[in-house]
Amino acid sequence: MKLVKRILILVLICVGLGYIYQSQHSHEVSQVGAIAPNFLNTWFEKDHSIDLKKPTLYIAWSSSCPKCIISGPKYNKLYKKYKKHINFIGVSPSIDDGSKQLANQYNKFPMNHDPKLMFFKYFGIDSFPYYVVVDADQKIISQGSTLEENDLIKLSQ
Repeated sequence: MKLVKRILILVLICVGLGYIYQSQHSHEVSQVGAIAPNFLNTWFEKDHSIDLKKPTLYIAWSSSCPKCIISGPKYNKLYKKYKKHINFIGVSPSIDDGSKQLANQYNKFPMNHDPKLMFFKYFGIDSFPYYVVVDADQKIISQGSTLEENDLIKLSQ
């Protein structure tokens, strides 16, 4: 019985330490429910514009992120399927990732770079890929590291 108690205490200590480590190393700031900051709508190159009457999916990515590169075909498929109803915008901290050549190679939707890291700081993003969804009223309705097509289906209706 004493052994079981010791193991249980050890497990609880490990879980607690894991929680403390996670909370100290995760900088994500939930902005769900807030109105999207104006800078989200001011990045676009002259040949790209977004329809602010449509919801927008922002995809934070980097060409140095293997998961981002592997997910490129998925993003492109979703873009092709939902582009009439949802804006898709790629956001990268690197100027090189924002280039038209790289965007055409990996992602077929508009790309923007954020060298001042405004987007990344605002949402506390420290890993890729990361998704932020803004509805047609410019309200942030979801954010995180997983993207479910069901969310896009609801958003496109």
